[in-house]
Amino acid sequence: GNLGRVPRGATRQGLLRLAVALFWLPIYILSFFYNIEYTLKDGFLVWPFAARAAYMIATAFLFRPMYYYVWLAVEGALVTMGYGYNGHDPETNKYRWNRASNVRVLAFELAQQPLELPAIWNIATGRWLKYYFYARLINAGYKNLANPVTFAVSALWHGFYPGYYFLFAFGPILTWMNALARKKLNPRFLGTRLENQYRFLCVLGTWFVTCYLIASFLTLNLENTLKMYASVNFFGHIAIAAFGLFLVVLPTPRKDKDEDKNGKSVGHHDHDHKSHKSHKSD
Repeated sequence: GNLGRVPRGATRQGLLRLAVALFWLPIYILSFFYNIEYTLKDGFLVWPFAARAAYMIATAFLFRPMYYYVWLAVEGALVTMGYGYNGHDPETNKYRWNRASNVRVLAFELAQQPLELPAIWNIATGRWLKYYFYARLINAGYKNLANPVTFAVSALWHGFYPGYYFLFAFGPILTWMNALARKKLNPRFLGTRLENQYRFLCVLGTWFVTCYLIASFLTLNLENTLKMYASVNFFGHIAIAAFGLFLVVLPTPRKDKDEDKNGKSVGHHDHDHKSHKSHKSD
């Protein structure tokens, strides 16, 4: 829509994004020294398990800075020219410069649940998938199909390499596990003295799962993908399955008797509310 005249500050905001892009450039260059194909060699198997797992996770993590660098550099250029202006936020009384954003780096790296990731990575494509597939299926009454179909379309959009499907096949599974964790774990920790430790473990777990599963984007074909995961004994798949089984057998806690003034239980999921607000500002 018509956002009016672009206010002063576009140049400063654009240069700030370009500076962040340059921060990720040397980290991207570091990825040249890590090659996922090394996990396919016999020499890799003589390494201790911990070293093999760390190498694979590090290689998968170093895959992301290339996108951070490119997306932030492009965003910085667009913001500098005024195309990133997205109106005034009445709640913070600040101008929004996120109209050209395609990734929210800090939010992605510190996400507390996998459910957050599609909305903050490749944002333009995620928004397209959300409105043209997910939302339409929900509105048509196909709630159970909305999630798997959206992930399937996303996989097809990337291409036909099996490595893509190794990642996106876990989308509905992680969404289901996410819902179980919110139902069974969040009430046990949010609003308690262990909340910070719990949130830290959520960040660590989300980061690990993201790195582990995205490694299949680097191997692509089926043989290499299976060989790569076999080189680390499929430890991530085993961990995900074990955690899912734990969530299934874990009893659902009773509703907390301590309620705040609004009638919500202590430790209400404030993070989802923040995520919803961020969608509105994109």
